[in-house]
Amino acid sequence: MRTVEAVRAVKISFATAYAADRRHTLALTICALIQINSAVITGILLKTVVGAAVDHRGGLVLTGALLIGANASLLFVLLVIRNRFTRVLTDRTAARYDAETMTLAAEVPEISHYETPEYLDRLAVIRHQPTALAQSFAVLVNGGAIIVQAVVVVSILLSLHPVMVVLPLLALPGFWTMRMGHRIAARSFDDTAESRRVAGRLFESATSLGAAAEIRLSRLGPELIRRHDVSWSTMHEGIQRAEYKAAAIQAAGRLLLLGGYVGAIGLIVANGLNGSASAGDVLLTVVLAGVLNQQIWQVLEVIRRSMYVMMVMERFAWLVDFARSRRDRPAVAAPAPDRLHSGIRLRGITFRYPGTEAEVLRDVDIDLPAGSVVALVGENGAGKSTIVKLLTRMYEPERGTIEIDGIPLRDLDIDEWRARTTAVFQDFGKLEFELGVSVGVGNLPLLGDQAEIASALDRAGADNLAATLDRGLATPLGDSFADGVQLSGGQWQKVALARGMMRRAPLLLLLDEPTASLDPESEYELFARHADLARETARATGGITLLVSHRFSSVRSADLVVVLSGGAVAETGTHEELVTRGGLYTDWYSTQVRAYG
Repeated sequence: MRTVEAVRAVKISFATAYAADRRHTLALTICALIQINSAVITGILLKTVVGAAVDHRGGLVLTGALLIGANASLLFVLLVIRNRFTRVLTDRTAARYDAETMTLAAEVPEISHYETPEYLDRLAVIRHQPTALAQSFAVLVNGGAIIVQAVVVVSILLSLHPVMVVLPLLALPGFWTMRMGHRIAARSFDDTAESRRVAGRLFESATSLGAAAEIRLSRLGPELIRRHDVSWSTMHEGIQRAEYKAAAIQAAGRLLLLGGYVGAIGLIVANGLNGSASAGDVLLTVVLAGVLNQQIWQVLEVIRRSMYVMMVMERFAWLVDFARSRRDRPAVAAPAPDRLHSGIRLRGITFRYPGTEAEVLRDVDIDLPAGSVVALVGENGAGKSTIVKLLTRMYEPERGTIEIDGIPLRDLDIDEWRARTTAVFQDFGKLEFELGVSVGVGNLPLLGDQAEIASALDRAGADNLAATLDRGLATPLGDSFADGVQLSGGQWQKVALARGMMRRAPLLLLLDEPTASLDPESEYELFARHADLARETARATGGITLLVSHRFSSVRSADLVVVLSGGAVAETGTHEELVTRGGLYTDWYSTQVRAYG
């Protein structure tokens, strides 16, 4: 880590701890400052006591002994207090880092980074080393106190005998070997990040509800465990090899330091025997040399822990920079319109997902007229959901432009545009809150408006859902709550659909397979009702409804049907025009008619 990066990491550590708990941060700093000279004071008092004893000055001996006891008691009390402060501060700082990590992840406007290995690997290091982040301030402040204390001890030793300068110099090889060991360990964390992520995903799959039925039906449990063990073993073996190598290198530096300590003690004892040093000097040197030796070990350990902490902090700082770079907005962003006049145009849109070579969309041109209901159909992988994500700016196209009433979407204020857009995604979230909250978060200003929430449930065809639950809108959903209710797949989808209905007059309503868990008849009735609502909204704001569906009977009421195939537009027209045209749409529609007979 470069000096600039290290300084910045230290600033982040101190600022985060201070923001998490100001009082305990200051108290821990004060404890460290008081503790700095405790061992040095003890050594000086010992020299005074020994000298007084040689001169038969009993009063001074008693006073010195009492002061030594008081200093030791103070040191013990400070140690207890410091440990208590450290535990409290660590807990609160851990919560602060969790909140900041969630904020950094959530505030990135698009979602492409979730498919970037570099981002996922660095996030995995942060998430799997929470203690390093939480304890970073305590490690650094206590480490700083130990280093200052060591400098004071060295100064006193040099005043006793100049050759004592050798002792701290012997720590340099230890520092060098410690740094080498840290680099080896840090590299192993990066090298094993992928195995750590895979092991975590396998553990989640084996212990969560999502795939529980499929795992049991296919008796997949042993295979998941085997793969988890392989990934975990790969990670631990890589880290263990690095730790063994680092330990061997560091041991050599410590042996040299130990030899220097033994030599220093021998030298000062020899000086005492030949009369060139007093008994007090000999005792002080022995005590301080022992203290220094211990402190050098502590300094090296502090350096080791600090390097480890700084490694994790550097990943966190990278995450901060990444989020800021992705949050950058145009110097002057155009305001989103309050009404659509011409509509939305996609021209020459080409897109591929990060880290892949295949083009999901290729030179796509689509017109979405203001006030229209447009259906998007096509086989799996044709690019339908990708268009939905591009229209909400979850991703940016590789080539081409999306225009809103002639203004490039990338030039609009992203927050304003999203405030005028609502969507029900194919991979909708099962938000485990109370029912009213899980729906109401679709429009946060109306979160507490029970009437609006009930109306959204009605528009989603879920008006009877609250009535079937014992506590109505206050019913907690999901197994995160001890008394939570687990909904069926269709009920969860209706909750998600109601959440999308919380905004009454959006400029763009995106429905990406919003009723896949419903039967065809229920889906048709829902879309028929929603088409009338969409046209009412269209008259007021020129809003557009874009419906993605595999069921062609449900798109018959759309003003325009766009057929995608292989990432390109194959056909456009009304349902009646496409059925009589004899193309892809005709074949697919005929197949579904026969299937549902």
